[in-house]
Amino acid sequence: MSQENVEIMRHIVDLANAQDVDGVLEFIGPDIEIHPASDQPETRVLRGRQAYADYARGNADRALQELEDFIRLHPGDDLADDAEFMVGEVYFSQQKYQEAVAAYDRLLKEHAAGDKAASAYLKKGLALLEMNRTADAVIQLQHVVTAFPKSDEARIARERLKALGLRER
Repeated sequence: MSQENVEIMRHIVDLANAQDVDGVLEFIGPDIEIHPASDQPETRVLRGRQAYADYARGNADRALQELEDFIRLHPGDDLADDAEFMVGEVYFSQQKYQEAVAAYDRLLKEHAAGDKAASAYLKKGLALLEMNRTADAVIQLQHVVTAFPKSDEARIARERLKALGLRER
């Protein structure tokens, strides 16, 4: 897969994380529809765009199916961790925190060194907080601070730990 295609997908995920639906739809076009089952890198990127477009339009179930299909068909692809992260984000946005935690755990198991690891640990911690599993959440948030100390995720984790009345270790 070309570096350009990887950057395109990462831009879409960044827009998704910022909840910039208009930006995503403007970037990918409102009428995108991907049907071929091709293994060509360009088709895989378009599938990711399709999944996010469906999510942005409010069709989370279809987006989840498309993302899960992508992960199943292309587990070693450069964008598999991005797709897995988006699965977690869709569940998180639906307040299905148990499913979100499971998605983040899959990402961390399969792509521990990937570029979404810090975000997955952070979001897992936030989901655990929503589930009132504070002790487990604190472990995840402290891991973010320790393992990724200069990241934006670490800054957010520090803020959440402080809000809980805790100091980073």
